[in-house]
Amino acid sequence: MNKILFFLILIFSRIAASGATWGLAGGEWDFFSSDKYLIYKFVKSDTINYCTYGSEPMTQDKYLSLFFEAAFRYWTLGSAQILESSDRKNEFKDIIQTLKKPFKLNYLGRCGKNTMGKADIEIISDENFCDDYDGHSYFSDKKTAFKSGLSICLSKKQKDIRVTTAADLFGLQIPLSKISKKRLAKGLEFLENLKNKKIAPLAPNIGHIPPSFCIMLHETGHAFGLSDEYANEKNHHKNYSSPYRGDGIMNTRCELMPDDITGLIVLIDKTSGKERTFRPLDNLPGMIKDGRFLLPEDASKITEQDLKKLKRELRISKNEYIRLLDKYDIKSVF
Repeated sequence: MNKILFFLILIFSRIAASGATWGLAGGEWDFFSSDKYLIYKFVKSDTINYCTYGSEPMTQDKYLSLFFEAAFRYWTLGSAQILESSDRKNEFKDIIQTLKKPFKLNYLGRCGKNTMGKADIEIISDENFCDDYDGHSYFSDKKTAFKSGLSICLSKKQKDIRVTTAADLFGLQIPLSKISKKRLAKGLEFLENLKNKKIAPLAPNIGHIPPSFCIMLHETGHAFGLSDEYANEKNHHKNYSSPYRGDGIMNTRCELMPDDITGLIVLIDKTSGKERTFRPLDNLPGMIKDGRFLLPEDASKITEQDLKKLKRELRISKNEYIRLLDKYDIKSVF
């Protein structure tokens, strides 16, 4: 039962564009690097303007604003904190500096005529404006209700999904009215701390935070420029996924993982115009070069049939990737 519920996360989102590089949501980089995407705004400026339009109890404007700002800080400052505490700290000094840069999230209030052309992103939860999600929350860089650059739509049908643990993201569906007010208050306090740049591990608080926040985390990843890493073949498209199904927010967890941060590094480098070749943060054999995952140099040992399993045309799990390399006694060349 838990395994079935686990994959409910697949209703998280639909992505609006295909792409050609590792973990990126856009198409060719010239298109992707347009100033609509949040990573471009984050690297190139000091402010992101946003508005909200919510209607349901847990997706009112005040909550949508809180969820978005908390998600933004968790992605940026949380990634910086994880990198700083890792053995890769010196390698990514510049990335850490960028992630910790002074930055303002400017809330324009409720989306409407007064925010048209002014908001960089709309955060919406209203079926009158997100009428094509069919129960799915989604991110879009094309269809926006108030003609802003980007849009995140949270489905009201997901408001009752209860978060249990980071590893088993979706547990039983329990109406929010049944959730202890004390636990919910604790979760909202945690999100307020995130919003105010007090970054703490999310996992211990996962049972308290509103489930809409986990959805917001995932969709904010899309708004930065990252793609789905689901095992589902439909979502795990060869042109916008890493060569293996990286675990993390963009897969089926409500928690920053190495694959998420690897993708964020790629996005920042792409936006900054920097070419960097580096080992993925989860230490798999292979390298990330200019946003693409390269197989180990000695992968020539692998049979043509097995090599196809490692190619981008065929999605494999992280365990399968490691198993194939072990089978041919291929070690990391780094």
